[in-house]
Amino acid sequence: AQATAAKPLVRDTAERLISGVVERARLINADDDWAYRVAMLVAFGSFVAGAERPNDVDVACRLKPRWQGAAQEKTEELRRAARDRRFRNTWECAAWPKLEVLSFLKSRSRGLSVQELDDWILKQKRHSIIYHDGQRE
Repeated sequence: AQATAAKPLVRDTAERLISGVVERARLINADDDWAYRVAMLVAFGSFVAGAERPNDVDVACRLKPRWQGAAQEKTEELRRAARDRRFRNTWECAAWPKLEVLSFLKSRSRGLSVQELDDWILKQKRHSIIYHDGQRE
């Protein structure tokens, strides 16, 4: 049901998407205005399996709070207030500080799929850590 009619990506384009998401992760980590930092980026799926024409590039992201306690809560509230439009529901409002990081990492790219990192991804044989604590692997 989620399949698209878009053409598969060329391998060079997929590698450019990976470089772009890593650069955006570095920008987030360098800017204290964001409520969350990018702790790790993991590529998985057909791109890591070596497909010459992957349908998309799957990237999982582990986020960690930038601050602790009241400072983190204040930063998250400031990020919600800085949003230009209303939230669709209570869940989106509560999750916004994380969602905006994931959205910035994706950067409206059709060929890039970004999600939060789950343990099942790390248990797969074919995955590649592409960014960890500010250093490219």
